[in-house]
Amino acid sequence: MQRNIPVRGATYIVGTVAKALGHDLSTMTLSRSSMRHAHYRNHEIQATVEQEFIRSKPLLHWDGKLLPDITGSKETVDRIAVLATGGGEEMLLCVAQIGRGTGKHQAEACLVQIG
Repeated sequence: MQRNIPVRGATYIVGTVAKALGHDLSTMTLSRSSMRHAHYRNHEIQATVEQEFIRSKPLLHWDGKLLPDITGSKETVDRIAVLATGGGEEMLLCVAQIGRGTGKHQAEACLVQIG
């Protein structure tokens, strides 16, 4: 997850955290250029790992929403959309009604739908 922190700000944050953890800053390389190089190296590694993972295993995604009931009543119900992606394709598995929108109920609904 990217937070859009400028390189200079990230350098200050890393230095502050390292100092708070008891590290001697004089023994560390903390500069904007070293932070930028580390960022690009990590970004390249992350992209490679993500691509390999996506190619090798399907991923399951879900999202819960409070929606109007389709029976015509004015009530709202919790629903969860469950999708699977893999091999460059995406498939909608279900849009199930769940009792409550808690994480536990969402996980149970996913397991019932794919099980």
